Amino acid sequence: MKEGKQRVIIIRSNDCRSDSRVIKEANCLNDSYDVELLVWNREKSQRRNQQQIDCLGKMIMANQIHIKAEFGAGIKNIIPLVLFQIRELIFLISNRKKYDLYHACDFDTVLPAMICAKLFRKKIIYDIFDYYADDHSDSPLLYKSIKTVDNLCISLADATIICTDERKKQIKDANPTRLAIIHNSPPDESVNKKFFLSNKRIKVVYVGCLLDERFLKEQIEVISQLENVELHIGGIGPLDKYVKECSAKFDNIIYYGKMKYEDVLSLESEADILTAIYNPQILNNQYAAPNKFYEALMAGKPLVVIKNTGMDDYVSQYDMGKIIDYPNKDFSSEFKRAIMDISERIRLKQIDSDKIRKIYDEKFSWNIMKERLNKIYLEVISDE
Repeated sequence: MKEGKQRVIIIRSNDCRSDSRVIKEANCLNDSYDVELLVWNREKSQRRNQQQIDCLGKMIMANQIHIKAEFGAGIKNIIPLVLFQIRELIFLISNRKKYDLYHACDFDTVLPAMICAKLFRKKIIYDIFDYYADDHSDSPLLYKSIKTVDNLCISLADATIICTDERKKQIKDANPTRLAIIHNSPPDESVNKKFFLSNKRIKVVYVGCLLDERFLKEQIEVISQLENVELHIGGIGPLDKYVKECSAKFDNIIYYGKMKYEDVLSLESEADILTAIYNPQILNNQYAAPNKFYEALMAGKPLVVIKNTGMDDYVSQYDMGKIIDYPNKDFSSEFKRAIMDISERIRLKQIDSDKIRKIYDEKFSWNIMKERLNKIYLEVISDE
């Protein structure tokens, strides 16, 4: 680490290589601070404790905790999660003289970071990607317990970051010292064309977690039956084996596996339609701020979303896609209708890409978010 700069460690419970928010924040902060990562390598594919990660052209050192765990397995990961938190605590205690500020991402990293911050008089910023308590709303006791501890962490942190204004409702019972809204906007950089997709079919693209709650099986079932449409899927998760099998079975279902963030942006830039489909019956999804929404804005692409999932108001307000009325209506028929409607509008050249892009420039650009991130850091570090 270089002398003279504040030393920051960003802590995240995944390997961060495809975590676009961490990658963007690390890239931004590295201009003014010495930045490292503390990450969880769940695949245990290699045993190096440190590895450089490419964060949009800047190589950032990632300190790795190796604990085997399934991705997106929920409660099945409770033992690996506890082991990760213990290892996180040990790492921060052992390296207490190395860092000045802890940047803890989500509830599953904040407790060890908060303990060390208070013990060793470090600054701590709590970055809430998803509100953990709402993922456990089906268990009143667990929900209340997590919410109580989370509110305490928010109130004790030197600053709290959330990803939309709507999420203020989720933390209304807490008392944050400082609060910043950092949207999940992609960086406004030139995107290299890498995939050279054919123009013979309408190209629908989804890259993200491969989970049942994203209605991937239904999307595949619908599009596999449409001769003039193809579905491009990237990412990993519990459904990756199923998606791979469908890709082998249908020539209009294409699976890329785990992707680098710059490749995600490249694939989306060649798409005709993006999807950001979340189940609105899951409470956290009602406040969703999906990367796909912001990436669609930057790329000037129409988007398919579900009603009552965070960004549907913007899609309606700016006429930038279609909204599926689920669960009031059948998802598959509504999804097919949405794809066919947007496809027809594309054919008639009724999609205004420049108008969609303008929304990004004026309201959500990463340049605006970088200013907010740098501002909250400056306030925290200056508060001695």
